[in-house]
Amino acid sequence: MQFGLEIFQMEATKYIELASVEKDNASLLHIWTIKQEWDEHWNRWKHINFTDLDFKEMEEASSETLFKVNQLNKEEKKWNVSETIHDRIYTFLNTLPLITSLRDESMRDRHWKELRIEVKEDFDENSPDFNLEKVYSLNLLQHQEKIEEITSHAR
Repeated sequence: MQFGLEIFQMEATKYIELASVEKDNASLLHIWTIKQEWDEHWNRWKHINFTDLDFKEMEEASSETLFKVNQLNKEEKKWNVSETIHDRIYTFLNTLPLITSLRDESMRDRHWKELRIEVKEDFDENSPDFNLEKVYSLNLLQHQEKIEEITSHAR
């Protein structure tokens, strides 16, 4: 259409609102792509048995995704989805050291029993169903001090 307007020596109309909508759509696509990436990681990890998890890969992938969220511009960071993704990944990264401690070779049945009493949940750490989703649902961050104490005693 621009070519046709040039033939008649007419200036193209500028649609400021349309440019704003296009910018918002590009931002939303960027943010939701990051969210989709995180969801794919989480959906893959949450079903893996706790003892088979690759924490190094998980830490690298989540740190990389968090970096992408932190690189968003000011306007993109104001969107609720950006804040939600940031909070989820940040919480996940803070939970990883606790989960890593629980995988320590020195953890025995008595230590797991003590942990079950602390979190007031009954679970079987040897079950094939004991996966990251189950571990995450135990809200381990709320029991951080006790978990550190239990794993320290186990070592």
